[in-house]
Amino acid sequence: MFELRVLNGLHQGAALPLIGDHWAIGADDELDLALHDAGVHPRHCQLRRDGEGWRLEAADGHPLDIEGHPLADLQPHAQFALGSVWLSLAPAEAPWTNLPIIAPDDGAQGAQGDETPGPTTSSPRGTLLSRGACITLGVLLGVVGSAWSLSSATLTPSASPAASPLATPAAPPAQDQRAALDQQSAARLLKTMLSERMLGAVSLEHDDQGLVLSGSLKGESMQVYQRMLQRFKQDHRVDFRIDDRVFNGNGGLPFAITQIIGGSNGHLVMADGRRMYIGDRIDGIRLVQIDNGRIQFDGEQRLEVSW
Repeated sequence: MFELRVLNGLHQGAALPLIGDHWAIGADDELDLALHDAGVHPRHCQLRRDGEGWRLEAADGHPLDIEGHPLADLQPHAQFALGSVWLSLAPAEAPWTNLPIIAPDDGAQGAQGDETPGPTTSSPRGTLLSRGACITLGVLLGVVGSAWSLSSATLTPSASPAASPLATPAAPPAQDQRAALDQQSAARLLKTMLSERMLGAVSLEHDDQGLVLSGSLKGESMQVYQRMLQRFKQDHRVDFRIDDRVFNGNGGLPFAITQIIGGSNGHLVMADGRRMYIGDRIDGIRLVQIDNGRIQFDGEQRLEVSW
């Protein structure tokens, strides 16, 4: 599956899964991909799947390639601009790319290069001063060298430096470049990202410790959600908890269940006769809860099975 990725601007990190055959893009909130950045028209253009290829059709504005020319035929991994926003078409599993590097205008450099200073005429006074400066510098170097020899001679072996005096100082620790978000801003961004990816089965709520994402997804939708959450954590820094309670609705249990017993002593009976109570872990899967109509497990992925 392909997706349309937003590389910069107000919606940086957003991705539109390309399910269907055409998608409208612009500043209008009713479109498939809404971009509210400078230079984006209400209905800027439309992306259309053309057999095995892709086409951009201009509407209120024109999509431009990295050289600033109008772009119609779009190739996978190609980057293009709508106003001030850069986007790219890429397979959903492909790594994200950086913004295109636009070559700077050489005009200013050329102008500076043309202004070659004219030759200067040296004078005897200038030559004399230069020689005097050289003599003075030689004397100073001799004095400094003598002082260094004397000070070095007074050092004991234990006090001599172990490293070269010209050793490069250690580089400062790298700073976290991710954008900091408060809880309200993070909630708004996550809701936008869920909406853009058509993940309506996932709900977002606030609790005492932060945000809670919950719901049940299947197949490709679960993969899209996991990539979305990973992208959010890579690009943003928060000082509160984001609790991921989204379950994989496909099941995928490593064992077969033959009997379900509810009540205060609820448990499961496996095909091999083993019994699994709340809190028990079998084959890396822990039984979390037995409700009316569903069973919840926890492991490498949260799982939910209907019964």
